[in-house]
Amino acid sequence: MEKDRAFIAFIEQLAANTWPSIVQQAYGGWKLRAAEGVTRRANSVWTCGDLPEGNWREEVNAFYSRRGLPVCYQISPASPPELDRLLELEGYRKEMVTTVMISSIEKVRACLNPPEDDYIILHSGPSGEWIDDFIAFEQFPVTRKLVYEKMFAAIGPRHTFLTLKNAREETIGVGTAIVERGWAGYTNVVIAPPFRRQGAGRRLVRALADWSGQNGASNLYLQVSADNEPAIALYTRSGYRPLYQYHYRIGGG
Repeated sequence: MEKDRAFIAFIEQLAANTWPSIVQQAYGGWKLRAAEGVTRRANSVWTCGDLPEGNWREEVNAFYSRRGLPVCYQISPASPPELDRLLELEGYRKEMVTTVMISSIEKVRACLNPPEDDYIILHSGPSGEWIDDFIAFEQFPVTRKLVYEKMFAAIGPRHTFLTLKNAREETIGVGTAIVERGWAGYTNVVIAPPFRRQGAGRRLVRALADWSGQNGASNLYLQVSADNEPAIALYTRSGYRPLYQYHYRIGGG
């Protein structure tokens, strides 16, 4: 069990580096994160490791109060075992259950064909066009763009912002791959609405795997909403298997 918890903590460390916050404060083994309220992950407490010493509730509450944000904890199997129950008893509501899945480059390549009729554009940083496509495909408000620019520019490990286009110069989908310590994590994987349910997701996942393998990764992980059945089915067909789940505890009633 401790070995499993240590491995999950390792994946959580990698995943935290794929999605940097604008403001981050170390507090014991935890990280207090804020990014102007854009996404739960970037505005939550990363809680791997033991409970910090001292009045951690007061310190966490003050950090988010100063920024006008609700108090939010990310809870995983690597969190203190008692934390989730403590927060539940204090009225923190449970939200956004997320499944973490893993695979290997070898397995994904065996399951998926390369995107033969499409071509790939790789960006070393988040270009304006890439972010515009990402926001449009996800149907997010355009007001998020400046925050995304800051967050994506802060990614430390080797990474790429990938665009998959067809022969007619239409953007099929976008995704981000981040490689660290032999593992590649994927974020921002989204297909343009006109190309969904046509195999575009499989082609995009294969393109991300190819880049990751060429840049030092042997193993893969990703995070997907537990209620996103089409995405989970895609990743399962691509050779991924579930490893664990995490969720958030949100204060404020």
